[in-house]
Amino acid sequence: MHNRFCRICWNILGWRKPSGASIETAASSYVAKHRFGHEEWLFNYEWLIDGFQYGHLQPIGKYLNRYAGNHCAIMLYTITPDKSVLLVGKISDVYVPTEPELKRVLDTYTERNWLGQMREQVKKVGGSPGDLENPTPQAIANVRFRPEDVSLFDPHPRVVGEHTITRHRRYHPYYWTDNDPLTDVKPPAYIRNDPRRSERERIRAAQKASIVDPQHTRLQNRLYDYLCSLYGAEHIHYERNHVDLAVTMPEGEVYFEIKIEASAKRCIRLALGQLLEYAHYPDDSRAVRFVVVGDAPLNQEEQTYLVHLREQYQIPVYYSRFDWEKNKLGAEY
Repeated sequence: MHNRFCRICWNILGWRKPSGASIETAASSYVAKHRFGHEEWLFNYEWLIDGFQYGHLQPIGKYLNRYAGNHCAIMLYTITPDKSVLLVGKISDVYVPTEPELKRVLDTYTERNWLGQMREQVKKVGGSPGDLENPTPQAIANVRFRPEDVSLFDPHPRVVGEHTITRHRRYHPYYWTDNDPLTDVKPPAYIRNDPRRSERERIRAAQKASIVDPQHTRLQNRLYDYLCSLYGAEHIHYERNHVDLAVTMPEGEVYFEIKIEASAKRCIRLALGQLLEYAHYPDDSRAVRFVVVGDAPLNQEEQTYLVHLREQYQIPVYYSRFDWEKNKLGAEY
């Protein structure tokens, strides 16, 4: 099976759950009618099955019978409300499951109430569940991959010039080769000033910040139990001084800040300012180490970045990935 370009709908929450934004790019489509696309859970790493993430890609679904049982690499792209084409990321090893495999995935989603959560999340953005009411296995998933094989671009590079994915806006699995020049496109130096769009994005950001994501709470509770098993409940502090979790160690307190994002880089970006404020504002030193916790894998560049922060600025910040299936925290990097 050849490597492919696959379009996914626009999403402002990292494709972990529906954001309601996809409707702005689709005038008359399934997305416009139901206010969500089936790929909007693509990077929800809470729902792993035996270490694999299952998701839905509309371009693959068109040729599911032909592709089933095969592997390929996929470059993901999306189209914004202002019609810009952005590269989202690449998945180096994608497997297309067979029909019996997809049936087992649907059974698991139903048994674990993930399907019910999907319906509720659609309703929260004002959508209708559509094919999620009585789904076929293919409506839930048609690809499988490991989170470690995902490389997300942050920021998303804008595609410029003539290319198949700029000329054709369909959800089609276009051929992608390793030497395609699009892999080297740099992000624009500036973003076009559009007050109307910017205002909508600011409103959404404010809404996101004011509402605690249920996934965040679930991870926080599991992490609390895990830390208690290691250090004893008397040494664990839950949301004391606004910190998600703190552990009293012989050398001092260690702060754990949780972020539910699709990439470790974004988790670090969002957590670092909070951790510094919680530990040092206005002129104190309340923690000896910071641990950013997410469920996204850490790539080599992100690991190098953390080492650089520690060496250049002496900020004792680390990242640790939480494993939902094993209910445990991974190594600190």
